[in-house]
Amino acid sequence: MKISPPNLYKLFILLMLFSLFLPIPNQITFPYNLLGILLLVFGSYMAIKTKKIFKKTQTPINPTAEPIQLHTEGFFRLTRNPMYLGISIGLAGIAVLTGLVYNLGFSVLYLLIMDLFFVKYEENKLEKMFNDKFEQYKKQTKRWL
Repeated sequence: MKISPPNLYKLFILLMLFSLFLPIPNQITFPYNLLGILLLVFGSYMAIKTKKIFKKTQTPINPTAEPIQLHTEGFFRLTRNPMYLGISIGLAGIAVLTGLVYNLGFSVLYLLIMDLFFVKYEENKLEKMFNDKFEQYKKQTKRWL
């Protein structure tokens, strides 16, 4: 894993901000683009709340670290990956704020990259460490929504 999830979303934010300087007309005009604030706030809240759960239980946030605990509370009841999903929702919010529809692709791309390169790796570790408990959690909770 050469790139980390935080570096990836920071790169995507920079690319979206850079797109503001391109000679492309906004497809999402004012005041509709302000709906992006709701997405940004909710996605940020979701990611930060999840990060606090990890901190409270002293579970490493780094995807390559060994998990200490299987989390199933809070947003983990709705999705097995609330931090990544929250970041993606936040990215969608920034995309809507920019007024450029194609910037929504960064949100989708973030989820795809997380799914392909991080989530499967993390879930394999959780399966080995928590066996039946994780299998039951997988049956009850979808990967994304």
